[in-house]
Amino acid sequence: MADLFAGGKTGQPTDAATPEGDADSDGDVAPADGGGDGATTTDAARREASTLDVDVRDGAAPDSGPPRTLNCSSVPGAVDCSVGSQVCCKQGGATTSYACENGTTCSTSGAVPIPCDDTADCAALGHVGDLCCLTTSSTGRVTEVTCRSQVDCDMNVGRRGLCDPRATDPCPAGGSCKLSTVTLPGFYVCF
Repeated sequence: MADLFAGGKTGQPTDAATPEGDADSDGDVAPADGGGDGATTTDAARREASTLDVDVRDGAAPDSGPPRTLNCSSVPGAVDCSVGSQVCCKQGGATTSYACENGTTCSTSGAVPIPCDDTADCAALGHVGDLCCLTTSSTGRVTEVTCRSQVDCDMNVGRRGLCDPRATDPCPAGGSCKLSTVTLPGFYVCF
């Protein structure tokens, strides 16, 4: 089978469907009408199997694709945590440090668990449409990072969205996606 993701970002296939039908792995074209005249049982089985793995027509990635990761600080030597099974724990003090920990909480008292670093992570966590949102205290200290609705992640009440600067609309609640140097150093935040 051709590598659908070669040369592209995960989820963006490089193969395309032909107007006459979908090409299978041998380059043959299956009829677009779903198996009209001349379609064999083998052709139908190929089409069914291909839709179970990857629907080439709309570029949908299979459910069993690579797990999402969140950047546990985008500084040199940063570690990626597995979204859903780990959190990135921010520890403060004189300097800020980050470490991946299993589960949904941090083992160190006072550490802030970061379960996401962009909207796509919230979707992977089952919060489709929510923003990865950080909350700060009146002194600017990060007190929480969680998935919130766009309305609830309001920049005027001490909340800002975390973002992916490569996304089409990285800051749907407003602002520009910029690398944070003070609020959450190493992460991209909507300012």
